[in-house]
Amino acid sequence: MDLLQAGFEKKHRLQDGIDKFGIFFHSDFDIRALPPKFLFFLEKSDKDGEVSIQSISGVEVFSRLVAEAYRGNHFREDLHKQILFDVFTQLCVQSSAFVIRRPAGIDSIDTIGKKVIQQIMM
Repeated sequence: MDLLQAGFEKKHRLQDGIDKFGIFFHSDFDIRALPPKFLFFLEKSDKDGEVSIQSISGVEVFSRLVAEAYRGNHFREDLHKQILFDVFTQLCVQSSAFVIRRPAGIDSIDTIGKKVIQQIMM
């Protein structure tokens, strides 16, 4: 929240003892349908090291979207599969996609945030 500099306040703790908060932004929410410009896939890396970011495209983006589809097993009907195919294809065409790899067990949120901001500002 600090990295985004969005002025969020930690008012609504989601669970006692955990530094995790709900943010209410309903009055400021933009309801327009906007096409996404960027897709970021976050992965843990077993290798020690730094956060890395790599551009991906085409079939790799499509395959990752299919793998990440929330409750994809519910899309059994041919019509549902066609809708997903069309949506994922459009996402691949209109968005730049990246894989961010981060070392497991290391707090790297600041580094990831900075890399994402750097990528979208290019």
